[in-house]
Amino acid sequence: MNEKPISNVSSQDWLLLSDLIENRLDEESFSNLETRLEQDKSLRAAYHELIALDTQLRRESEALPETGPACIDFASELATHQNRTKKRRFVAMTSLAALLCLFILLKDSLLPSTAESPEQVALVTSAGNASWLGSDIELGRALSVGEQLHLKTGTVQITYDTGAVVRLYGPTLYSIDTRNSGFLLSGKAYARAETEESHGFTIKTPSVEVIDYGTEFLTHTDLDGHSQVEVTSGEVDVVAKGAPERRHRLKRGDSLGIEAGQHPVLARIESGDGTSNFSFPTIPSPSSNDFADQAQGKAEISIVGTLFRRDINHGSGLVSVINDGRAQSARDVPEESLFFTNDEDGAIVIDMGERKEIDEINVFTWHQNLNNDGDRIRALQRFTLYGADELPSLHADSLTEDLRDLPRIAKVNSDIFFQVTTPTERPAQQGSSIRSAKKQKSIGPYRYLIFHVSPSEVGLDRNLASTFYGEIDVFVRND
Repeated sequence: MNEKPISNVSSQDWLLLSDLIENRLDEESFSNLETRLEQDKSLRAAYHELIALDTQLRRESEALPETGPACIDFASELATHQNRTKKRRFVAMTSLAALLCLFILLKDSLLPSTAESPEQVALVTSAGNASWLGSDIELGRALSVGEQLHLKTGTVQITYDTGAVVRLYGPTLYSIDTRNSGFLLSGKAYARAETEESHGFTIKTPSVEVIDYGTEFLTHTDLDGHSQVEVTSGEVDVVAKGAPERRHRLKRGDSLGIEAGQHPVLARIESGDGTSNFSFPTIPSPSSNDFADQAQGKAEISIVGTLFRRDINHGSGLVSVINDGRAQSARDVPEESLFFTNDEDGAIVIDMGERKEIDEINVFTWHQNLNNDGDRIRALQRFTLYGADELPSLHADSLTEDLRDLPRIAKVNSDIFFQVTTPTERPAQQGSSIRSAKKQKSIGPYRYLIFHVSPSEVGLDRNLASTFYGEIDVFVRND
């Protein structure tokens, strides 16, 4: 580690680095900071140390005593008294205070040992148009435990001494964790463990551990902690952070999304049978027995944004179509679907009437153009789900900002799950199911469920990219 990289950066640069780690930068700010990181060695060193500290703290925090040091309590107490107009800057600075306090507690494990050289456990065995943030890592380079690889673009293959193989796709930040595991802080990694010695090879992320049993799988994780796992052959076990008592076995073709937080959540996405039965391998079909169904008379649904209502035959159906106990009757029925106008975001708000323990949320979509079997662009499920006890003021043109401070329950993007690169690769009928990662636990207690929905990013006509939602089922505890 460098001696003083973090203390040498300005408060404004600290905010930028903090926003980069928390995935809050817009495209322009990200591009500008990326250029500065390439050119400014001290800023780059600060970023690398901050990443290393953040990564180590994620691993060590659970081992801390329940009663933390006074300095952390002080930072938390002080944060509750700040004016909201200063919130963003103060949260960043108090986060730094907390990090420094934890660093003092953990300095013995964070500081590198000079007593012996790190163990070399892997080699860089191939590289394709690879560029790095910082010093280049050459083909054939031996890699040691604790070494970080920040791949900017291209692909790189790492072969562990155990025989496990990991391929990184830029941009990715990955570190060698042990002789048979790695830590993926952000980006995408493909892993294969076929040798006897590599049995049990593990990729860890901020929200999950994926344990390989002679298989191939793909892991994608964001800096905000959201991770997705897809199995291409064999089987893996998935263990969500915060729910170590429960292992989820995935087999070939299975995909799972994992959301970190106080209530760790799993999101499963599957392709349906393409009929009005909406049959899926494990996800239940649309139901009229859920709490949010209009026949129950307990929940109310509203939307923020503009529904595409060109006319009664060819425009979006009414809001009520998504809680009528059934999804679409055929593959291209706009009047039985809810969809927003053109290329716009929107929000679907479910008011449960009072705070409820949410057990399961299932979402269903179906679209395949009658005149073009390859056009399934409106089948995509791309939304972020939030929960709240009080509903904030929501505006169609500022949904991201309006929802920023709410607890995020899950993030779903079925195109990533199904690895869609062209519209024809997208399943026409899709279901997603969101549940707790813990045994016999709920997703959490909420009155309001807010789905921030976005159009597809993959397609020729962006004006026809808004998803056809057919049904949303919400099951609660003790109802």
